[in-house]
Amino acid sequence: MQPAPVAKYRPFPPVALSNRQWPNRSLTAAPIWCSVDLRDGNQALAQPMSVEEKLEYFDLLVKIGFKEIEVGFPSASQIEFDFCRRLIEEKRIPADVTIQILCQCREDLITRSLEALRGAKSAIFHLYNSTSPKQREYVFNASRAELFAALDEAALKPLPSEAYAFARWKRCRVAPDYHVEADGHWYSVPFRLIRELVDVRIADNTVEIFHKGLRIASHRRAPNRRGHTTVTDHMPSAHRRHGQWTPARLIAAAERIGPSTAALFEVMMADRPHPEQGFRTCPGCQAPDLQDRQACFEPLSDCEHFVVFRFGQTHCTAADAAK
Repeated sequence: MQPAPVAKYRPFPPVALSNRQWPNRSLTAAPIWCSVDLRDGNQALAQPMSVEEKLEYFDLLVKIGFKEIEVGFPSASQIEFDFCRRLIEEKRIPADVTIQILCQCREDLITRSLEALRGAKSAIFHLYNSTSPKQREYVFNASRAELFAALDEAALKPLPSEAYAFARWKRCRVAPDYHVEADGHWYSVPFRLIRELVDVRIADNTVEIFHKGLRIASHRRAPNRRGHTTVTDHMPSAHRRHGQWTPARLIAAAERIGPSTAALFEVMMADRPHPEQGFRTCPGCQAPDLQDRQACFEPLSDCEHFVVFRFGQTHCTAADAAK
């Protein structure tokens, strides 16, 4: 007994390319089969099917189990158009079935085809442009230049004012701070891509960053060097909270507890080479359990305040700290 067709063929050996996905992929399951009987098969008949016959045939294809069915060429004839409309308006298409139509790349035919698909929940629009010399010769009875003049020339639009948009590409690795360098400036990417290789597109006004072919960040190009452009959504949650801290915000939070607490915060930040170095000590006052003990903060001396924040004890005194 011969094996099933899906199992008797060997898969094509993948092409190993670093930082690329599709060359490494191979088929491991049978493809989704699409029936084209209602379109290609119907065109081959000496007497094409009527709308009623096509409806009966569609129901049979659904019963067989097809999940993608090419239903016709709605812009080619009224029968094809009416059949497509009846499928949609009479709700004959199951929820797990996708219909497909065929259409030539011509504006009037595209418009007609879209009218036929109005209301469809899931559809594939197969748009094609025939380039076969024999089809031009036997079907259209015209040369390439004649077809261009008849179909395309009237739809042409002026060329862009700029001939092209110049851009440079570079490949680099994301730094531990989830930024990449472009012309001396640093631009952020999602933090999960730290240490990953990315492609950077540098244009006149934008800097775009791609990972495995997908754009994962886009920035307005900064005019200055040695700076950072960071998108908040690219930051880890801990960094987002830290990015919201400022000396003014922390002092304002301390003032809600009391003036002595605010004065203590000012001393903590002024006592360090950079105010940000005092941020880790100060936010303790914002914890709910400490806010509820406002009366315990304000009466204490400056030394006792220091002990409260360092040891997390609202009743600790300088003598306790010395122990």
